[in-house]
Amino acid sequence: MESIGEFDGEKFVSNITRIEILAEQLLNYSVRSPETHRIFLEAVCVVELVKASVRLVNFLRSQRRMAVSEVVHNSLQPLKQVVARKSTQIEEIFTVEERTGPSTTRRDVMQKEMSSIIDSMKKKSNLCLKINADVEQRMGRSGKWVGLLSSLPIPSDFYRAYRFKDSVEVPFKIGEIIHILRPAIYCFALSMYGTQSFKPFAISLVLDLLRLLLQRKSKFFDVEEKEEMRHRIVELITNYFLRDPLYTYHIKAKLLEPVLNRVFAKAPIIRNIIFYIIEVRRSVCLLL
Repeated sequence: MESIGEFDGEKFVSNITRIEILAEQLLNYSVRSPETHRIFLEAVCVVELVKASVRLVNFLRSQRRMAVSEVVHNSLQPLKQVVARKSTQIEEIFTVEERTGPSTTRRDVMQKEMSSIIDSMKKKSNLCLKINADVEQRMGRSGKWVGLLSSLPIPSDFYRAYRFKDSVEVPFKIGEIIHILRPAIYCFALSMYGTQSFKPFAISLVLDLLRLLLQRKSKFFDVEEKEEMRHRIVELITNYFLRDPLYTYHIKAKLLEPVLNRVFAKAPIIRNIIFYIIEVRRSVCLLL
């Protein structure tokens, strides 16, 4: 059986989530029976267990430190293409010069080209590349061919296996496993204790805090990892504010309703649209 590719697995998980959201919205507006919603939640628990299994196997088979989501991966594709193009320019410059030998004039021209390319790369991102802090100064003053080569960006693939210590990486990967399993655990807690209980909320919060604690000492050299961590923090804060019972009894009742009722007193349709958008975002499948 052919193994699932790294981001094919994430794409599979994303597609299943979209189907879950659509099914939940149809159920919310067509069926009012609490029993039907309970059965749906139990079905979601099974689906979340399958998704967690796919992501976990995918993560353990991959060479990556983090389980990067499809959203983050796709958002960085244009940037990756820019960096790949710039890296190709660097390689072409040195391939030609290694064969023909650099003249003094050509060396000066090449230094300017290199400075321009690396400056452009630094403005875009340091995606998968490590650039020395004093690279511009070294390129500007060094007349040595070897010195210029040593100033080149180093593809992170060459040092990924050597840059992290086990004392940091083992807790980090344990945190990743917790991150992958947490949605399924939270879903089963919802099914067991109910959506209006604080117990599922507390269980999920403890797991997220434990993950953050385990990963607190890690450094991120890859822009995908940085973006993934930023994305997770934003999602974490948003989801906890929208989860019941915090949202229904505190955020909505004591903050949103009074403010929106006052601001849109003469335009209730706008207030209703805002509440509708929030309720769609509060789909159980999006808050897991």
